[in-house]
Amino acid sequence: MKYLGDYTQDDIPTIEEITKVKGDDSMSKSIASDPLGIGYSNINYIYSNTTKAPREGIAVVPLDLNENGTIDPEENFYQSRDDIVNAEINDALPSPPSRLVYLVTLNNFTGITKDFVTWILTDGQQYTFDNGYSAVPIDIVDDQLQILEGE
Repeated sequence: MKYLGDYTQDDIPTIEEITKVKGDDSMSKSIASDPLGIGYSNINYIYSNTTKAPREGIAVVPLDLNENGTIDPEENFYQSRDDIVNAEINDALPSPPSRLVYLVTLNNFTGITKDFVTWILTDGQQYTFDNGYSAVPIDIVDDQLQILEGE
């Protein structure tokens, strides 16, 4: 609601024609089957893993980031999932909607969980782009690996 104006969840009408869904997968499927549907979702549910184009039935609405009333060439990166990820990497897409994702634990990561988090920060980074994410910046990786080593 925030991206459409100064609205909150309470501003959504409670009429029967409104379909409320939970989760990115349900939302993207609902949008694809409703010609009047609109939603906000993770790019991995909007773009095809195979073609990297928007999934059938979904059109991506670009953001006028500089608010000049036009989608300028440097703001036009919605044709493919790779274009979106590159925009995130190059800081052309601000946060939000682009954002960091965090792993959290009640206590320190230990054992196999610690090994998995270490893999995510090291070898796992090679898979991020192909799966619709940008890699974790190296300075953050270095900081987090130092924290893991200290645990």
